[in-house]
Amino acid sequence: MTSPYVVHHEGVELFTLPPDELWREITDWRRLEGWWSWLHGLTVEPDEIASASRLRFSIVSPLPYRLNLEVDFVEVVPQESIRATVSGDLLGDARLHLEEHASGSKLTLVWDLEPAHAPMRMLVRVARPLIMRTKDWAIAIALRTFRRNVGA
Repeated sequence: MTSPYVVHHEGVELFTLPPDELWREITDWRRLEGWWSWLHGLTVEPDEIASASRLRFSIVSPLPYRLNLEVDFVEVVPQESIRATVSGDLLGDARLHLEEHASGSKLTLVWDLEPAHAPMRMLVRVARPLIMRTKDWAIAIALRTFRRNVGA
């Protein structure tokens, strides 16, 4: 049985860039903090996105709340996929899959995350529709910014 606190996301996006170029844009992590004002303290150890590397960052929303996250890359297949675990203020798993498509590339992003702390867990439980709409809104804004910056 799935936890009532898990927030699931499964999104498919088409990009005009071929997979090798889109992969370069996705994994060039040093530019991301400049693109999104809500992203703070972004670091990767070691200095590249690869299997066994760790991404650390904070998400600062317009609400008076900061999410501190660590993403451990369990498996990275260059130009194809990323499998990761998430810890910190959210807990769970995430997957990214990239494949060639007639338009350029098809990117699939899936995650199952749940809040680690009681106040946010309760919010997910009692205000799930609002949480889901807010998640979808934030993803749409992040994608628009990403597309604008990479020309895809």
